[in-house]
Amino acid sequence: MKKQNILKGAVAIAALVIIYFEGRKKLKNYDINQVMHLLSNLNRSRVITLFVLGLIAVSTMTFYDYFLIKHLRYKLSFYKIWKVSWVSNTFNNFLGFAGMTGATIRTLLYKKNNISTGDAVYASVILAPSTVIGISAASWLILFNVLKGRPILNQYKVLWFGVVGFAIYLPIYILMYRWKWLNKKVMARISKDDRDPKTLREKLIASSLLEWICIGLLFWFICLTFTKEIKLLESLGIVSISAIAGIMSFIPGGMGSFDLICILGLRLMGATSERAMAILVVFRVFYYIIPWFIGIILGISEIITNKH
Repeated sequence: MKKQNILKGAVAIAALVIIYFEGRKKLKNYDINQVMHLLSNLNRSRVITLFVLGLIAVSTMTFYDYFLIKHLRYKLSFYKIWKVSWVSNTFNNFLGFAGMTGATIRTLLYKKNNISTGDAVYASVILAPSTVIGISAASWLILFNVLKGRPILNQYKVLWFGVVGFAIYLPIYILMYRWKWLNKKVMARISKDDRDPKTLREKLIASSLLEWICIGLLFWFICLTFTKEIKLLESLGIVSISAIAGIMSFIPGGMGSFDLICILGLRLMGATSERAMAILVVFRVFYYIIPWFIGIILGISEIITNKH
């Protein structure tokens, strides 16, 4: 099984490396001065709006932890829950490592807030498979051409495997809890828990869908800032396929693979190279970098508070 996983990972990485070198040739002709000009022309009100929308998009992930804490019957203030969620999720977004970063930080912060080790680990175990439901649902919409991603998939056919794989994940996730033998085999900890997690799972699924909708709307608003060529369903398709490419690469934060597919997708949908680059930079700044810096500050304050 381990050899198969290694082989699958190697194939995915090799495919994305090929896409990278092919795509890089197409991106050599953009004018960095024009990109900087586009970025410098952002007015203050638009920057503030993007900042607020970025905070909202990241804050939706708080619902994961809120519903988990309520399910585990712990009494933590909403601010504490938001703080734990923000730190763990922004570090996970920025550093990645297949979700291990967020799970580790979440477990440590839960323990510091007097949540037992067993419950902290349980929370991470039940949360991990729920967070990609949003992108799995988006994959189905891409397959049925509701979200417009066909130009990208037709250009880089290896990405079809990623989209189909994530689409298949959704029914597997549902069946994992409906079939008792699969539930016991895969999620033995849950099957022994006397607190029926069915309602919790439904809330986590709703949280994942809300999270991905907010990410998509943030990305679309950024697209509108620089070009009128990209429609809503096209922007949602681009960011979904880019995220899938980033996850397939196993690179922290999808760095490189997400960026490349995002830029190529924007170009295929009508944006110039310079505007596509500007859209990517702004999305990285307001969804990844700024929230991560806030997460660092909150994490340090949490450590100092616990020491006192």
